[in-house]
Amino acid sequence: MKQLHGHKFLNPSEGCCAKKASIWALVITISIIFVLSLNAPATAQVVTNYVADGAKNHQVKTFTSTSTRHANIGAITSAGAHGYDYVGIKMTITDDSADYTFGQTSNSGNIDTVMIVYDEVFDPLNPGLNKLAFNDDGKVSPAGACGNAGYCPVVKADLTGKRDIILVISTYNAGIGTLSIPQSFYANGPAAVSFSAAGSPNAPTGLNATLGETQVTVAFTPPTSDGGSAITNYEYTTNGGVSWAAFAPATTSSPVTITGLTSGTAYTIGLRAVNGVGAGTPSATVAVTTLTTPNAPTGLSATPGNNKALINFTLPTSEGGSPINNYEYTLNGGTNWTAFAPKTITSPVTISGLTNETTYTISIRAINTVGSGATSENVTVTPIPEPTTASAPTALSATPGDTQITVEFTVPKNDGGSAITNYEYTFDDGTSWTAFSPNITESPANIIGLVNNTEYTIKLRAVNGVGKGSKSLTSVTATPTNGLRPPTAPTNLSASPGANQVEIEFTTPQSDGGSAITNYEYTTDNGTSWTAFSPNITESPVTLNTLTNGTTYTIGLRAVNAVGPGTKSETSVTATPLSRPNAPTGFTAAAEINATGGDGQLNINFIPPANPTGAAISNYQYSLDGGWSWVAFNPAITASPAQISGLKNGVEYTIELRALNAVGPGATSQKAKATPLAKPNEPTNLSATINGTELDITFTRPSNIGGTAVTNYEYSVDEGTTWTAFNPAVTNSPVSITDLTVGTNYLLKLRAVNAAGSGAPSETLNFLFGTPKLAFNKHKPEILNMIVGDETRSLQSLMFSNQKIMQGARTRFIFRNKKNNSNYNSDKKANQLAFASTNNQTNLCETFLSCGIVDLEVDGSAQLSGGVFSTNGTISDQSTSKDGLHRRLIFGDFDIQHDSKSGSTISTFNGKALWEKMLSERTMFGSFLGLEQANSNIAGDFTGERQSWSQSLGGYLVHQFNADLYADAIFAYYRGNKSIDVTNGALDLKSEYSSWTASYSASLTGVVRQKNFEIWPELKVHYGNTSIGNINFNANAYNQIDDTLSLDAGSVEIIQLMLRPETRVPVNVLGFKDNLSLLTFAPRLICENIVASAPTRQSNDKNCGQGAEYGLARRSEDGLTEFTGKIVIDTIGVNTRTSINVNLGYQF
Repeated sequence: MKQLHGHKFLNPSEGCCAKKASIWALVITISIIFVLSLNAPATAQVVTNYVADGAKNHQVKTFTSTSTRHANIGAITSAGAHGYDYVGIKMTITDDSADYTFGQTSNSGNIDTVMIVYDEVFDPLNPGLNKLAFNDDGKVSPAGACGNAGYCPVVKADLTGKRDIILVISTYNAGIGTLSIPQSFYANGPAAVSFSAAGSPNAPTGLNATLGETQVTVAFTPPTSDGGSAITNYEYTTNGGVSWAAFAPATTSSPVTITGLTSGTAYTIGLRAVNGVGAGTPSATVAVTTLTTPNAPTGLSATPGNNKALINFTLPTSEGGSPINNYEYTLNGGTNWTAFAPKTITSPVTISGLTNETTYTISIRAINTVGSGATSENVTVTPIPEPTTASAPTALSATPGDTQITVEFTVPKNDGGSAITNYEYTFDDGTSWTAFSPNITESPANIIGLVNNTEYTIKLRAVNGVGKGSKSLTSVTATPTNGLRPPTAPTNLSASPGANQVEIEFTTPQSDGGSAITNYEYTTDNGTSWTAFSPNITESPVTLNTLTNGTTYTIGLRAVNAVGPGTKSETSVTATPLSRPNAPTGFTAAAEINATGGDGQLNINFIPPANPTGAAISNYQYSLDGGWSWVAFNPAITASPAQISGLKNGVEYTIELRALNAVGPGATSQKAKATPLAKPNEPTNLSATINGTELDITFTRPSNIGGTAVTNYEYSVDEGTTWTAFNPAVTNSPVSITDLTVGTNYLLKLRAVNAAGSGAPSETLNFLFGTPKLAFNKHKPEILNMIVGDETRSLQSLMFSNQKIMQGARTRFIFRNKKNNSNYNSDKKANQLAFASTNNQTNLCETFLSCGIVDLEVDGSAQLSGGVFSTNGTISDQSTSKDGLHRRLIFGDFDIQHDSKSGSTISTFNGKALWEKMLSERTMFGSFLGLEQANSNIAGDFTGERQSWSQSLGGYLVHQFNADLYADAIFAYYRGNKSIDVTNGALDLKSEYSSWTASYSASLTGVVRQKNFEIWPELKVHYGNTSIGNINFNANAYNQIDDTLSLDAGSVEIIQLMLRPETRVPVNVLGFKDNLSLLTFAPRLICENIVASAPTRQSNDKNCGQGAEYGLARRSEDGLTEFTGKIVIDTIGVNTRTSINVNLGYQF
């Protein structure tokens, strides 16, 4: 222990000022107060809060005490003895470069003594072990006198060496009865001071021990207080606190395990916690005894068995602290041990698998969780076989007597290891047994109480202590008698079967045995059982009744007298009882059979009776005279139906029926009545007349109607393959047939029907069914589709013609404006360059558009799209006023479309006169009159041609919003006169009719200019409507003409919307030496709606899709010839249309 030196009392303010630059504050938790008394030590628990107060100055803010006075524990110094409360504050010194100052900051004057304790050893009962820092000897500090000698104690200590110390403060004051709180302390030094509680933990509680053989596991509740210092380990005692040992490695939680104990030994266990101050209060102790193995079983006894031994024993007096869970045994003095399986914990136990006649020395021992216990004393046992039943008696012989039989025998060779105690006998080969009474154990044996003249067959078996042995392999037969005998056997048996019976004739027995015959018995199972006749019969013949028909019986007889039944007949007779058939039954309750007439015959339908057992039905008989006479069917029949021939048609017969078998005819059926009938012969002289939608047939009735009235007629239109009855029924000429198909060739037959059925068919009448009206009505959908399809193509052609007029007008308008542009000045063809000038000037007019005015121009194109090939062309001539504000044009075009799917072709030729006027520099108006001629080559369901002449008028407008945006619109009206001449092979149609057509189109076009290309976006909308209305036809079909037919074809409407931004790129921009060619690309978004409206046909074909154009255009050096080629791919709806357009234009 290092000594304090050079210390002096300092005024707190002086110490503070002198060390102000180096104050380290510390004051943390005060934890444990040790209060002791010399006679009866008491401890005051002091609760202390340590709160930081600045970077280097830590103060103990408050503490409380439960006691202020205690018994004198002896003087700490010569100052005297007082009662004390102690507060211990543990501090860790981390820097010893300068002195530390400890002191009291308040002036309450209640601090008596401060001590510094090294190495955490503080014993209040022996204060001399500690280092006294100062002592104010309990003097009261007057107010304001803090810092005077003996008041507000302060100590300065040179704590050399980094170590832990405890600052112990006594809170006793002799002049004040209670402590005043709070008390404040400080500690200053060159480094912060780490405070901790300086008390030890209180006791663990709730100890619960789990025992092992050499260890004990203890669960517990940790101390409620760790004394202000974390618990670092626990110590245990096994001798009630006499000595303590720490757990290694250290443990700080429950449970803990104490090892190294001795099996089966008693211990007194206690625990205490250890913290930085030291060991805490011990817990209450628990008494335990470690586990051990059980001691030995006693009182062993052994009972031998067959290959086993039963061992009885007394359980061990001690289980060793752990329950016994099984036993094990040894047969060789403990060299090897075998545990019982299944486990057993009680006496007795059985040891199996031993060898009989072998002596074994056996020991057992108990097992618990610790292991095998002490071995019992030995017991000796020799397993032996178990006794069995006796073997069979042999060599049986019998001597009959009056109502008894004496049987001699040889006793069994083996009594089974158990003495024979009796014998038993049987008369039925062991089914039942009777024991001899009184018991017999040797030969002979006397069987009494028997019936004289009855034969007995006897077997024996022995009985011992185990049970009943084997029966004798052989039997002995004997018959008790008193002198009279049974009769001898009947002879010469013969049988006559009947219904459920058999009659037996026989010769009576040769001897009655000295006693008159009183009855006879018969057997049908070869003598196993016998039946006596009732009433008694004493002579031949006898009848066996209640037998089963069809069952074959083998019958034997025997006579009976006073002695009993005689000998069975040596031979048996075989017979089968038979019966006659029942009556046939019918399908209705009114009659037992059901008969229908035929041509001189009756067809009989019936339900056959069940075959009599043993005698099947072989034929049937019928009677037509009430049963006086019967006729068998020839050939024989055994099932329904049957046929009776040779009868007269129209005569009613009453029929009865019965079945035959080997016994004879059966019961008669009930009566049924029927009349033979014939079917009618054929109708003659058929003729047919078409009457609107039905066919009227006249005929001559059959010459022979078969003896009964005709009830209906049937007809066939496929020469007799299928037949249809008239509904409602008809019985006379004429008859009408409906639901025939127009244009179908029929092969008609007719036949009559009566009660006998359908008669003979007539000869075939061949005719073709139809009228022009019927054919027209049948083919209306095809006719309407033809007209609507042709009008649709015609409308498309007219709309295309209008689009070309509008495209030309827009081009002329743009050409004019470009020509008037100051950047380009040319008035004749040599300077009308479409794409690039010969001097490679690159202004916009030169590069992308022609800037001249065309006088005469011819162009054409062709395309193949979706199976439709089309070609078209235009020719135009124009003249312009000198001021350029008026223009007159002659415009002609043609359009030819061929549909490869239908085979139809339409050719359209248009001629128009156009007048144009510039309303302003930005607006142009035009009007036109025209004449159109169209020819259609129609193919499909109908083939032929259609011609059309149409007159048209219309107008259009082009407007420029700015240099790069144009709009245009066109409207046109057409009046068409058309003629049609078509046929489908059966129906020829001709008609002349008129139609009205209106067409409107509008577009918006712009340009986006770039250095080397331009983009021309274009939005178009087109609308066309053709009103067709009612069309009158002249029809020729089936050599008939009808000019009253008409069809309302309604109207056709087409709406089309297209968005088409075209990109134009000169070829020379791409590095080619070509100033006259232009590449174009235009994606297309298209929506198209074609509506056909007619009273009997409505269609609305809406499709949208997208496509693209890929083009190349080239103009000649002189600007007069232009070639344009385009590939167009459109996908609209589910269809993809690919077209190639080639245009070749020339300007004259």
